[in-house]
Amino acid sequence: GKPRKEWMALLGEARRRADKAGFLRYALPKAYGGSGGTHLAMAIIREHLAAKGLGLFNDLQNEASVVGNFPFIRMVEEHGNDRQRSEYIPKLADGSMAYAFGLTEP
Repeated sequence: GKPRKEWMALLGEARRRADKAGFLRYALPKAYGGSGGTHLAMAIIREHLAAKGLGLFNDLQNEASVVGNFPFIRMVEEHGNDRQRSEYIPKLADGSMAYAFGLTEP
């Protein structure tokens, strides 16, 4: 079902605090406010958090975590043009823009 507004507000606050503490953008390049951490390290941290169960620190059903995964930023960075990079990446990184994309497997 649809998450409650209160839960989404708590996740938003967790995201803001994680960003302020420097955790949220861990795997993003420094140019986008990240730490330049690797995807492997980010995945290991998130797997460790997931093992603790759902909570404000890691709610994978909503793709919310104190250590963010930003696949769309990587897609725009790799395949977007300069206008798309400058328009979308800052908004995606700070959470002011929502997005969706679909994946398929052969």
